[in-house]
Amino acid sequence: MITDIEVNKPEPIAIGKKLKSFKQGTAVKATIEALKRGESILIKEFYNDGISLLHDLHTYLKLKLPNKSFLEQQAYRTEYYRLSNLILLEIVDQKLCVKKSPGIGWLEKFYSENNHFFLTFPQIQGLNSAWQWYQNGISIPVLRNKMHPYYGTYFPTRFEHLVLFDNWLKRYKGPKKTAIEIGIGCGVLSLQMIQHHFQKVYATDINPNAIVGLIEFMGTTKLSRKIELDFGHLFGKWEKQTELIVFNPPWLPEVHDLSHIDAAIYYNKTLFADFFCCGKKKTVT
Repeated sequence: MITDIEVNKPEPIAIGKKLKSFKQGTAVKATIEALKRGESILIKEFYNDGISLLHDLHTYLKLKLPNKSFLEQQAYRTEYYRLSNLILLEIVDQKLCVKKSPGIGWLEKFYSENNHFFLTFPQIQGLNSAWQWYQNGISIPVLRNKMHPYYGTYFPTRFEHLVLFDNWLKRYKGPKKTAIEIGIGCGVLSLQMIQHHFQKVYATDINPNAIVGLIEFMGTTKLSRKIELDFGHLFGKWEKQTELIVFNPPWLPEVHDLSHIDAAIYYNKTLFADFFCCGKKKTVT
């Protein structure tokens, strides 16, 4: 069943040994040297201690690594990623064990059966930002209502292409019985088509979070009958012909192993050939 899809989430870390800890006032240089040796550091007192350590880490790396050319910037990001992800926070009963920490609803949603584990500080920052977007919503100029993007789901931060698509839909005179969207993400393009009176949109995504998030967002409203989802690559299970195929593809060539959300940005070398090979069979002529 589609509702049984397992979402992508940060993998809980189990620690069986005592960790070194950091708080403001702790020797920063010694802490960074420990990180360089591959030792994990626990933020134990205040949430802002972790933010302070990340700031100190940036300061240290700017002094040690050049950061001008593309390759140098890539090396800088790689080293920052390696070291920052050794900084940990403890979670007990779905809450962070530090003072003045944010409330992050994803901890309860994703880890309801795990009462004690650790996550890296950057992972917690990502969960926190995603929770704020999810809770408060994001205004999209071409939509009537705010979007509430699910954790780990791509959503637009620039809107020029959405305005262009909206203007195109206003002028579109073709049939509006069905459309297929490849890579629905948080659902903006499909919602635009529904606003412009398409009767049915069949949509796919290879990111399970996009599918689960939209199932939750649509619930049992009319939208759930107008937008039908499939967790699959390109056209997924949709074999039928359609009046319109919509695809806002990744725009950068793949250069490394992709995270799940990166797949919305980076494409592999066969993506477009596969898309056009499959797509020419789907369009009503």
